[in-house]
Amino acid sequence: AKGIPRVYINLDYTGVGASPYDWLKDKVQHLNKVISASQSTNPQRWANKRAEMWDKMRDFIRDDGVIPKSEELAEDLCIPEKLIDQKGRLLLESKDSMKRRGMNSPDTADALALCFAIPIQEYIEDDNWRHQRINRHKGIRDPYA
Repeated sequence: AKGIPRVYINLDYTGVGASPYDWLKDKVQHLNKVISASQSTNPQRWANKRAEMWDKMRDFIRDDGVIPKSEELAEDLCIPEKLIDQKGRLLLESKDSMKRRGMNSPDTADALALCFAIPIQEYIEDDNWRHQRINRHKGIRDPYA
């Protein structure tokens, strides 16, 4: 059986995340500093790292990825609106805009999105995995199953 060779921690360095990162950086191997407003890995597709993480998270869920069964997470996933910037790139609604709409910050979904901040090669099966997963399931599925 395959085991997970390493544990990776992606920590949001923006705001209050800076202190935990600074405290952990000398204590934990494989700690990744993530700044949501930083440049994405594909600046023509995503306006920033936050849009990239959420887009990859959406792809994971859509392609049969399994997520924790949580009412809070389910609600958080629906809060930010998807936008397109002036350059045609994906951008998520800002936290200030969500607050003006009376919505809370989607902290639980943001935490899940951090899992998609940095590609980890151990989890990539092969080039055909996405097509196999998409084509094998044609009906409505439960992402919590």
